[in-house]
Amino acid sequence: MPLGKKQLPDLKIGIIGAGQLGLTMAQVFIRSFLPVQNLFISFKGSPHTKKTIEGFGLSDQVVPVEELCMAADLVFIFIRPQSFIDFRITLIGENTLFVSGMAGIPLASLQKVFGKNVCRIMTSGPDTIRQNKAMAAICPFNETVNRIITTSGFTPMILNNEQELHYFTVGVCLPAALVLAKKIGIDVESEFEDLKPGYAVIRQLYVWAKGVIPEFASDKDAEDYVHKMATPGGITEAILINLRKNRDLLQAVEAGVERSMAISDEFS
Repeated sequence: MPLGKKQLPDLKIGIIGAGQLGLTMAQVFIRSFLPVQNLFISFKGSPHTKKTIEGFGLSDQVVPVEELCMAADLVFIFIRPQSFIDFRITLIGENTLFVSGMAGIPLASLQKVFGKNVCRIMTSGPDTIRQNKAMAAICPFNETVNRIITTSGFTPMILNNEQELHYFTVGVCLPAALVLAKKIGIDVESEFEDLKPGYAVIRQLYVWAKGVIPEFASDKDAEDYVHKMATPGGITEAILINLRKNRDLLQAVEAGVERSMAISDEFS
């Protein structure tokens, strides 16, 4: 049966990468529509990740990556962009759709590994997913992926092209940036009045970001929130480093866009 005609509970979904985002997505899919036996997980095998998977009751769903790619209708990839360098796969299902959640990796590079049946997805962080306040963008748009994310509680944002994914990726990093900006005394509202007209996606996500920042019981809680959002070498980290150095949020946003584009260039 063509993918688009399947009911969501009948889909077989694979997730490559069992970090915070991958496991949060697995939990949301199961909670929202997916029988647990239709979920497959593959990861590199760190003891900490294995223990976390056991804690979620998903140990029986762990399979080798090639078995996952053969069995699943859709495969979501939630590994660090830097890990894509060494990623290899020799067996894939004839009609499997690959959905990359790796920031910055362009479609052209993904297609060299996964074939033509691929799209990209970017989401806001695990905290917003658990709060049912998450945003997601798909490029190119895919109706089945859109059904999955909307059923799972995400608010979708329709993008015009892959370039706008860079802006979306920076936009979903804004909660951490806004917390840090407040801590170091930046007048965020006045700065965002000067945001480039071309950054309409970031402007929309700025409004969303203000509404998802939690209340913090202490300064340490706020610092921990910012710290856990930043992946080494990633886009949030680039924004936060620039913000601490220059105390200018718009300049930090630019640094985030530049980092996203640099990652894209690295893998082009």
